[in-house]
Amino acid sequence: GAGAGAGAGAGDASSLGRTTPASFASTGTSGLAPSEASTPGAALGLPASSGAYTEPMSFAELRSLLLQIQSDRSAYERYQDKTIIVPCKLNKTLFDFRFEKIRSSKKDKSSSGSKGEKKKSKEYEFCLTAHLTGTVRDGDARISARFVSRLIEPFYSVRPTDLRMMHKEDKERANKLASEGSTQVILEYGDLTSFHMRLLLSAKDYFAQSSLPDTIDGSTALVIVTGVGR
Repeated sequence: GAGAGAGAGAGDASSLGRTTPASFASTGTSGLAPSEASTPGAALGLPASSGAYTEPMSFAELRSLLLQIQSDRSAYERYQDKTIIVPCKLNKTLFDFRFEKIRSSKKDKSSSGSKGEKKKSKEYEFCLTAHLTGTVRDGDARISARFVSRLIEPFYSVRPTDLRMMHKEDKERANKLASEGSTQVILEYGDLTSFHMRLLLSAKDYFAQSSLPDTIDGSTALVIVTGVGR
C-alpha cells in the first residue's frame, strides 16, 4: 500500500490530524522517470516529441481500460505513450499526501580525495495520490491517480524540500501549512474539468513488480495527472 513504502525519514513524518485532508510520510524513490512528469506539451494535450499522442475518453472508458491493462501487457504497451484526456474531478475520499526524494546524480565534491566530503543534494517533491470521480452518470465509481508535483506546488506556501525540513523542526506549523495547501488543492480540482493523464509506469517497470495492483481505486495509482484543462 501507499503507506508501506515509507523510507528512513518516515518516523519523523507523522500523520496529520484527522481534521486535515493530508497525511505526511517520507517515501523512497518511485519508478516514475523524471521525463514522465515533465513531458513537453503534456499539460496542453499536445503530442510529445517521443511520438506520444492524446486520446479523449469518458470516465467509464478510462475505468474499463485500467481494469484491462492491469493484467494485459499488450494493451498496456499500446497506451504507455498516450496522454488520455478525461472529464473528472478530485474526490477527497482518498487524499494521500507525502514527500518523495527527487533522483539526482549531482554530487558536490568540495574536497576531492577527502573522505566523507561527497554530498548528495537532497531535493523533494510532493507526492499526492487521490481519488478521481467522473460525471453524475458515473455515480460513485472512482480511480486512484497521482498528481505531478508541479500541479499542486502553487497551492502550498512553502517548497516541498523546505516543508519537509520544517516538519522535522516545527511539526505544528508544517501541518498547518500542509493542511491549508491541501484544502486549496481540493477546492481547485474538485470541480469537473478535463484531466490530462498518462500511465505512471512503463510496461517494463509495471510488469516487473513482484505483485500487481488488484484494484484501480486503491492506494496504488496506475495513472499520473500531468495537466488540467479549463
